[in-house]
Amino acid sequence: MGKLLKQAGVEHINFHALRHTFATRALENGVPAKVVQAMLGHADVALTLNTYTHVLKETLHGEINKMNDIFTIGAAKAAKNRDAKGTKTGKGSKEKSEAR
Repeated sequence: MGKLLKQAGVEHINFHALRHTFATRALENGVPAKVVQAMLGHADVALTLNTYTHVLKETLHGEINKMNDIFTIGAAKAAKNRDAKGTKTGKGSKEKSEAR
């Protein structure tokens, strides 16, 4: 088998590693954890989540960026509301709000 894989230019992959990859990719693509658990035949979802899934660096960065956007948008909305109400702190801010 190793010779055939080498000739085909395919890296040997442990079959069990495919289960980890499958679980990780399924969860990344929105498959509910309980469904992945059933697909893998696990009795407990904790086994699926703790053993068979891995967070990829790209996924982690994407989720961090989402959270950053939430806080950035939230901060911008809060500042806009403060400006609209004339409650922004700082000298002359009320006059600037009224001039708008």
